[in-house]
Amino acid sequence: CFNAGLSSPAVTLELGGEEDLISTPTGRLVEQVGSVVDLLCARQDRELVEQALEEARGGSRGAAGVQEVGEALEEGRVERLVLDAGLGEKEGLVRSALGGGSKVSLVRDEVAELLADAGGVAAILRY
Repeated sequence: CFNAGLSSPAVTLELGGEEDLISTPTGRLVEQVGSVVDLLCARQDRELVEQALEEARGGSRGAAGVQEVGEALEEGRVERLVLDAGLGEKEGLVRSALGGGSKVSLVRDEVAELLADAGGVAAILRY
């Protein structure tokens, strides 16, 4: 869920608490950092799903549901495909998305539940 490269936003540690990470044993440090990364990834995934669904509801740059997203993929309009990782028919959607140069995000657990009414799939469109 992290972006890399020169255009990546600066990262600030706002979730790590007030612990002294310098003197923390390595095993504990990995555990602490891992839990913060998981929390950040879940937050980022939730924002992505909410954006895709909001765009779809607004009728502008979003699509929701297998049929609507499938049509947008065929037309090459999908910027980012967002899928429930537990969705059974995702392979064809992912292949189509990657073939059209789209980014793909798989979401799990509570975040994936947000996609339930849309059949587990939504997309942010290029146009």
